[in-house]
Amino acid sequence: MRLYYFTTEQFGLEAIRDNRLKIARIGELNDPFEFLGLNLNRNNRKKLRDWKKQMADNFGLICMSEDWRHPLLWGHYADKHRGLCLGFDVADELYKKVEYRANRRSLKEIGHQDLDDLDEVAMKGLLYTKFE
Repeated sequence: MRLYYFTTEQFGLEAIRDNRLKIARIGELNDPFEFLGLNLNRNNRKKLRDWKKQMADNFGLICMSEDWRHPLLWGHYADKHRGLCLGFDVADELYKKVEYRANRRSLKEIGHQDLDDLDEVAMKGLLYTKFE
């Protein structure tokens, strides 16, 4: 699958020169609801935010798009249409498509009764869920 990475001119040219991409830190993502896609009570929201902080200390991610022509992506991620968009051929097993949702899921919807019962599959589901 051909996927596209939007970036500033400086970081794009450095990526080409150095043959590497900048990995985004979870704590610095521009969507404050990233990883928080569950409808929870106050106590569980705090637990989930704490989990997000732990993830941010240990992991990063690279966001790409299937479409290089989308004007919002150029505006948000490519220095207000002045940056670069780099294309990469990525093996299917190395990427996961994001699911966009209008509403947060409940624990019951994802097959769990308690936040402490979430397994790796459910947590990865949070990683790949964004709001519309």
